[in-house]
Amino acid sequence: MGREDQDHKREMLEIYKRNLRVLEEQHAKMGMYAPPFIVNQIREIREHILRLESEGGIVMDPISAITLIGSGLKLIDQFRELVIRLRGQVPTPPSAKAELAGTALEVRQSNVVTQKVEANQLLMDQWDTPRYEALRSRVQRNWLIYNDLFTSEAGASAQDGARIRADMRNIQDTLCADFREMVRPYERALGISLPDHYQLYEVCHA
Repeated sequence: MGREDQDHKREMLEIYKRNLRVLEEQHAKMGMYAPPFIVNQIREIREHILRLESEGGIVMDPISAITLIGSGLKLIDQFRELVIRLRGQVPTPPSAKAELAGTALEVRQSNVVTQKVEANQLLMDQWDTPRYEALRSRVQRNWLIYNDLFTSEAGASAQDGARIRADMRNIQDTLCADFREMVRPYERALGISLPDHYQLYEVCHA
């Protein structure tokens, strides 16, 4: 592949990823009220991203990687809160949290920055793009299913409701395992240990 083709694919990949982040944020905000076209667009863009990365052997750049880490940790926080709410409890904010701040990831303890990793400090030799994207794709697919089940339970009969709750428990167990698996490459690439709540001890079985 020529340099010009490689550069073009990188540009297209970045455009797709920017669009995907916007759509994923919209979907997260709307939750059960997200229209089907957003779900379809998310699925289509993910397919384009996977195709481009598999075709070109494109190496993930540090800014894209740290952006993925930030959005992944945000999704884990959303999952934690939803599961706690489904239990009929009120989620309390964790004492420590990791969030994007520009092109860096900051870990805050009681709103004080205790650790900060810039994009150019990432250990990119620890980042396995194909493996991570496969895991991320599975997480996103199950997250959408989980939200759809949550939405459909509201108007379901007693029998259907019991089946839906059983399906939700199965999906929840899968998401627990996959979210924990996602944290491992984050910590390897960041070179730090993330706050304990990202292991989802509150909402997942050991």
